[in-house]
Amino acid sequence: MPDDKPKNTTASIFANARRSAKNHTAGAAEAHTQALTCRSCGAPRKDGAEALLCAFCGGHMTRETSES
Repeated sequence: MPDDKPKNTTASIFANARRSAKNHTAGAAEAHTQALTCRSCGAPRKDGAEALLCAFCGGHMTRETSES
């Protein structure tokens, strides 16, 4: 009994994956990151810290935004 199914090659597997994959970037907004750094010494805010004062020098933190 002959096998009538087409052979699965690496190329056919990847072609199928590309065909059936969702486009996760469609309609997505541009990515932005924000960091709080000290105006006086430039130190970053510690992770999870709520304070807007620098843990190292006591200066005020300022928000820096970058676009990806």
